[in-house]
Amino acid sequence: MKTARLHRLFNPRSRRCFDVALDHGFFNEPSFLAGIENLPAAIRTLVDAAPDAIQLTVGQAPHLQAL
Repeated sequence: MKTARLHRLFNPRSRRCFDVALDHGFFNEPSFLAGIENLPAAIRTLVDAAPDAIQLTVGQAPHLQAL
């Protein structure tokens, strides 16, 4: 099962994964938040870049997955 999930993350042609982490606020470190204070806007910008994955916290995911 773990292998099947990993295959969904990796690009089948390049065999690479472009993964963007937006879970920095989870660590309560304000210096990590510059540029991602508005998460819906950040997600929309990232979606245009077509990453293979965007990391969110469990609390962020339900609010942002529709974007």
